[in-house]
Amino acid sequence: MFKKLHILISTVFFFLVTFTYGAPPENTELKNMGELTYLGATLESNTVVATVVYGEAKVRVRKGWEEDSTGRMVLYFKVTNDSFGTGKDLLLRDDLNNKYELAGETGIWIPFGENAEKVVTLADDGVEAEDSNIELKYINGILTFKVKEISGPHLESNPGGYLGVYVKPPINLPAGTIIENKGEYEFNNGEELVRGLSTNTVMYVVPIIARGEIIGEKKEFHVSGDTFFFRNKLTNLGNTSDIFEISLANNTFPETAIFTLGKYDENEEFILLEDLNGNGTVETPSLAIGESIDIILRVESASSDISFNNLGVNKLVKSLNKPEYIISTTDSLTQLGAATTSVSLIKFQTLDSNLDNKPDGSFKEEVQKGDPGDRIFYKLVLTNIGTEAILDIDIEDTVPDFTRISYGDGTIGEYGFPSFKLPNGTFGEIIDKPLAGHSGAIRQNFSRLEPGEVIEIYYNVIINE
Repeated sequence: MFKKLHILISTVFFFLVTFTYGAPPENTELKNMGELTYLGATLESNTVVATVVYGEAKVRVRKGWEEDSTGRMVLYFKVTNDSFGTGKDLLLRDDLNNKYELAGETGIWIPFGENAEKVVTLADDGVEAEDSNIELKYINGILTFKVKEISGPHLESNPGGYLGVYVKPPINLPAGTIIENKGEYEFNNGEELVRGLSTNTVMYVVPIIARGEIIGEKKEFHVSGDTFFFRNKLTNLGNTSDIFEISLANNTFPETAIFTLGKYDENEEFILLEDLNGNGTVETPSLAIGESIDIILRVESASSDISFNNLGVNKLVKSLNKPEYIISTTDSLTQLGAATTSVSLIKFQTLDSNLDNKPDGSFKEEVQKGDPGDRIFYKLVLTNIGTEAILDIDIEDTVPDFTRISYGDGTIGEYGFPSFKLPNGTFGEIIDKPLAGHSGAIRQNFSRLEPGEVIEIYYNVIINE
């Protein structure tokens, strides 16, 4: 009894445990046996073998939407694989027709296991230079996304596997419309092609979008005695009924001038617009989607008080649905009755949405629809339309509210420093101007402009973010 107890107490077991981190490759054989040392003798067990088989990949695609740091809407897809098996040839199709419009020609891709974003294009060829594992394209409203391999496991909590595309709801969808949308996909799970899968359904409620347009081509100006009339057509291009508040800014008429904002009734009689909100500014009546109204600015000022360095006034048209949405248009004095000394000053603009110091299109009078951070190129065209030379011309233009001056590509010309172009085609830099990144006015004097000659002014601004 005592001897047996002594043997049990003297028995010592030693275990050496080694850990190998990370998943083993598929088909790895895991071999294991036990070993016992007892009173100097060693006894080994049999060896057992386990073969690692990952099995079928379990690829899932989750869809959602979010806003980026600039407020742009991002439609995103998160790709996961809940198995150790490798998924291959994922093909996702999403029909965005009548649901979303692209808001850019590029998207965001974060590769599996990474955190850094890569810029991907929506070009027709689908090939992505930033990551050969994926292809992406958008044709006729259909978004097509391909992934060659999805190694597992890649869980929802793991970084990467994220595709984001910038979109916006179609402008013709009324506010409050519910958009429901899901994508369809298939993939090879290692054993077979799995078809007929769907992402979750994403629901989006269209917000109020404020948008208006003042058509420049239909702006009219005429003189009646000492009264000047400017006429603009304002159209509600938003997705719900809206009221527009109208105020005046950057007035370069004489201090004695009297301004009145109104409209014409059905008999073409001038009637005043009213201050509906009691805040000291006038408002339009409520305009339905697509409805237009002619806005009339009446300026009462004696012709003898008008000189050619007092050329106009800006109208600021603000949506009451979205007060941050403002349209600015300039009413310029283009003629004075039968005077033989006459000038015209017309302002044009174009956008540079990707900030490459190149315009997205040609200069136009029409309203441009820019986002915060976009650049606007301005062009003022001063023309002597009279029969006599004009002397000592002062031009002043104030940087619009909610923007700051930019020096563009740093050249003296159309897309750089505030510049002027003389009738002979030479450019010069405007010296009296704000510092880059600041607001203020640009000013330039020209000593003489002959009949038919044209002077052009160029500068650009950045919309505040």
